[in-house]
Amino acid sequence: PELQQLMNKRRSSLRAHQILPRHRRRRQMSYNFHRLPQSLRPRALKETNSTELVFKQNAPTLSRKARRCHCKDRRHIFLAKRMHIVKIVQNMFDEPRP
Repeated sequence: PELQQLMNKRRSSLRAHQILPRHRRRRQMSYNFHRLPQSLRPRALKETNSTELVFKQNAPTLSRKARRCHCKDRRHIFLAKRMHIVKIVQNMFDEPRP
């Protein structure tokens, strides 16, 4: 009888999904009681009712245009293959025309 009481005491301190043996546990069971065995579902339902369920809300998704970087990238001038880098560099450092 004492051993049985100790086992029941240990079980009462665990959540429903933790009572299962380790090889049968799944992460989904901790928040979806429908995946638990039917014998443990009422207990899991009672546990979830006692604590308020909080569902994460998805962040609003930005359009592709909004996600694009709107900064001007000057490196592409130097990386272009058909352009003469020397001429471009000389033009960049020339005095501005009036």
